[in-house]
Amino acid sequence: MNAVNRAPMHTNYFAFETEDAALKGCKESSGNFMTLNGTWKFNWVKDADARPTDFYQVGFNDKGWANMPVPGIWELNGFGDPLYVNIGYAWRNQFKFRQTGKEKKYSLILAR
Repeated sequence: MNAVNRAPMHTNYFAFETEDAALKGCKESSGNFMTLNGTWKFNWVKDADARPTDFYQVGFNDKGWANMPVPGIWELNGFGDPLYVNIGYAWRNQFKFRQTGKEKKYSLILAR
C-alpha cells in the first residue's frame, strides 16, 4: 500500500480564463484544463542506452509499446522490479555526500 493517510495529488495553481471562472473554482470546466489521466503508451527499458531516441517524433511507430494506466506506478503494472526496502532507498550508497560538520540526526516516532 502506498496511499494510506496521503493527501490526494494536486496543484494549487491554475490559470482560469476569467475572474468569474476563478471565483467558481471548477478547473474541470475551464478550457485551460487538460487531464493527463488515461491510458498511455509505455515502453520500459532496462537502461537508458536501450531507449528509442526518436520517440518524440510525430510519426514514431509505438505499436510495440504496452498500454499503461495513468496515474500509475510502472513497477506495479508489470514493468521493472518493485523497489521496497524498509531501511531506506536501495541506491543510497551510490552517492557521496559532502560532510559539513553541521549534520543533525532526527528520529521519526509513529504513534497511534
